Amino acid sequence: MSAGDSPYLAAESAMLQDGALSVEQSDAILASDKVFEKTVQAFADDAGKRPEAQDLTAHYRQAIARSLGKDESLGEFACGYSLCIGSVRTRSAEAYEAWTEKFGLDAAAPTYSFSGLSKKLDQRNHEGRFVFSTDPAARSMITNQ
Repeated sequence: MSAGDSPYLAAESAMLQDGALSVEQSDAILASDKVFEKTVQAFADDAGKRPEAQDLTAHYRQAIARSLGKDESLGEFACGYSLCIGSVRTRSAEAYEAWTEKFGLDAAAPTYSFSGLSKKLDQRNHEGRFVFSTDPAARSMITNQ
């Protein structure tokens, strides 16, 4: 299959291996401030050219908004055809974990695989970064270890 025949946009292709979310790749992206910002921007750039990805981004942005508490907010966020990547601000790592559980229960916005991490920004703020699959064909995660 040539690059033009890929069912994924370029930015999300880098995170997928054999149709599954790569644990090593997603962990590396989520852990690095610069790489994370570049990857979210690459997703947004790819989506800017594809109405289907723009629609998916809007749909999941609304689902995330429904799941956030009053002291929580969505940061950067974009989707490709099968993956979405972004961040939320919470008061604690526990609040981020609670958000991931609540978001995962939204039947109107299913997630098939989810990888995330929380990092403390300061005494009152945590950033939870995540990547998830919106595609039942990309429902697994793969590791090379």
